[in-house]
Amino acid sequence: MVTLALSLLLAAEPDFEGRGHSGTIREIAIASRPDTRLRAGIGGLLVFGISSYQPNGGAGLTADLGAVFNDRFSLFAHLEGASAVFTFYVAGGVGAEYALSEHFVAGLGINLMGWTTLYSSGSFLGIAFPVRLHYLFGERHDNETERRGLYLGVEVAGAVSVQDTYYYQLAYSLPPEPGFSGAFTVGYAFW
Repeated sequence: MVTLALSLLLAAEPDFEGRGHSGTIREIAIASRPDTRLRAGIGGLLVFGISSYQPNGGAGLTADLGAVFNDRFSLFAHLEGASAVFTFYVAGGVGAEYALSEHFVAGLGINLMGWTTLYSSGSFLGIAFPVRLHYLFGERHDNETERRGLYLGVEVAGAVSVQDTYYYQLAYSLPPEPGFSGAFTVGYAFW
């Protein structure tokens, strides 16, 4: 009787060949992918731009924090900060992305963006509309729910200032002006 019970238990035990390093069975991982989950990333940033009719640029950090819905769509808060000796850049806002495939992700957003240069009177504070494209290295295995790994990204953003710019040389303010920024990013993310 004991032998029969043991043989039934061993025969009913699931196949552990499909388990990955996290111990998730393939079917459970695939079925869990549409569930809402955390989306986060951090990386390095090289940014360049034109504002107040002068070029700016710098190196810094970028970070995202949000959620993934239905395995493809992400909403997140986005932060960027960079500096190059006398130039400082900061941007923060919200974004949305869509996973085009397991490797490519495209997104749009809206940021409050600011540049300032210490050696001149030029500064820029404006609303920016970034467009992003990321490439994620590595494969998501069948037993994994989320995508994760190193990524490369590009971002371009058109902007318009939210304040008049005062030019001392002209002795009066000019109306809101356009701005532009572009960035290259490399980092680690999971979504």
